[in-house]
Amino acid sequence: MPVLRPRERPGRLGVFFFFPYALLTSELGSAFREEGGAYEWVKLAFGRRLAAINTLFQWVSNPIWVGGSLAFIALVVGGTVLASVE
Repeated sequence: MPVLRPRERPGRLGVFFFFPYALLTSELGSAFREEGGAYEWVKLAFGRRLAAINTLFQWVSNPIWVGGSLAFIALVVGGTVLASVE
């Protein structure tokens, strides 16, 4: 099984996740000029109730993925530092 060095994968993963997300958000932001972002987009498509649920899920999931991302970065940086010490 090939062993990946710590710096090989994170950049590619970021591009495959953040680039399409940025394109999606910029397209929706240019199509709908109202303030409110995802809440307004979902409200126009499905109504206020589903927009509120969507916003709640967005708020709840943010700390989870931000915490996971920070833990992942800490592991990569820690692995790089430890690999350079050896």
